[in-house]
Amino acid sequence: MFIDEIKNSTIVLNKKCFDMKVSFIIILYLVVCNININAQIIVSPNSNTSMLVNQFLGPGINLSGSPTKYCNSNGTGIFTNGHATSCPLDSGIILSTGYASFLDRPATFTASAGLNYGMNDPDLYSLKAQSNTDICYLQFNFIPDYDSLVFDYVFGSEEYLEWVGSVFNDVFGFFITGPNPLGGNYNNVNFAVVPTTSSIVSINSINNISNSSYYINNYPTGSVPGVNDPNFTLDGYTTKMEIALSVVAGSIYTIKMVVGDVSDPLWDSYVLLHSKSFRSFSSINLPLDNFSFSGNKINDGILLEWEAAFGEGIEGFELEHSSNGITWERIGYIQSSGNSQTIQKYDFVHQGISSNWNYYRLKILNGNNDYVYSKTIAIEYTDNINCFHLYPTYVYNNQITIQSNYPLSNNSRFSIFDALGKSVLSKKITQFVENIDVSLLKSGWYIGQFESYGISKSMKFFIR
Repeated sequence: MFIDEIKNSTIVLNKKCFDMKVSFIIILYLVVCNININAQIIVSPNSNTSMLVNQFLGPGINLSGSPTKYCNSNGTGIFTNGHATSCPLDSGIILSTGYASFLDRPATFTASAGLNYGMNDPDLYSLKAQSNTDICYLQFNFIPDYDSLVFDYVFGSEEYLEWVGSVFNDVFGFFITGPNPLGGNYNNVNFAVVPTTSSIVSINSINNISNSSYYINNYPTGSVPGVNDPNFTLDGYTTKMEIALSVVAGSIYTIKMVVGDVSDPLWDSYVLLHSKSFRSFSSINLPLDNFSFSGNKINDGILLEWEAAFGEGIEGFELEHSSNGITWERIGYIQSSGNSQTIQKYDFVHQGISSNWNYYRLKILNGNNDYVYSKTIAIEYTDNINCFHLYPTYVYNNQITIQSNYPLSNNSRFSIFDALGKSVLSKKITQFVENIDVSLLKSGWYIGQFESYGISKSMKFFIR
């Protein structure tokens, strides 16, 4: 009987060990399964236009009317968990020329639905993307609460890299219509361009050779390495791209975001629009007080000046320039002088001007990777070589004459600086020809500077 009790106890003990082992295996299985699930981008095909738009809209945007969509019923969707893969965005909506459901396949998978859905979208056609097909676009009207507009996106395609440089130049466009705060209107203007250029966003404009800093290769091709992501199918795609522009608060705008295959319906392309990234904000909503930003032409370029008192968090200022108000490039960076309740002044000279009209804005950065844009200013830079004359340049009778062929403003002024740059005379100019008494100035070289309506012209002269 004692032996039977021992056997029974052993059976119970072994059963408990077995139960623990099974429980451990089940828990391990669930953990592994959970890791596998979390390591994948989650794609949910969705053709509901309002749901797609609401996923895209962020703060400061008021939808006006009903949005419209023209896509194959399988061509749109919503994705999450993007950062578990090599996707540059964590979540957003999908616009594709094929099937949205193909997005979570491995890089070796070929997404090529060949739908032949829609032909020759007129807006893509205007970008010289002829013979476009498999069109997918989202369009809606909105009213911004503030004066700046921004959103993030990624463009990717199965055309990479085999068809780079060919006629199969799939393309993405972002078109906007509405008031331009610099005057006039945006009339279906495309803002989807390669940064610092006017090139459209397409296979041929962003790849491993052209604008490669914005390109990520996924599928290894020949000597070109790739990420080879097992859960993100696009053979190549852009880094996270940003579109930012100035708008008129309270005005109605129309946008259209469209992607299309070009020349044939094979090898699909995708645009991923970042969740809640389409937002409007004030150009100044960081802790800035008494902020101002202006610019004036000087002899060797354009002088940009700004000032502000600000609280904690302002890290610095990136200066951006555009020759058309659409495409922007960074031209400099100025670090902030630190927290201060008093007004701090900053300046920057942009040299090497090549266009008549120049647009500038400040990207104001804080320490949390947040930023806002200042207002955009426009400055005309023309060669004013004949706008101002000074004579004689060798002064022997204690008098110089200045002559202006440029319109005089209420603040037109003539100033004289010595060889060390110190101002020694300043006089308001009210006549196109004026005589200036320089009898109190010592013998030596001087610079005479004429200013009116933002232009500035300087000339050297010598006093005996």
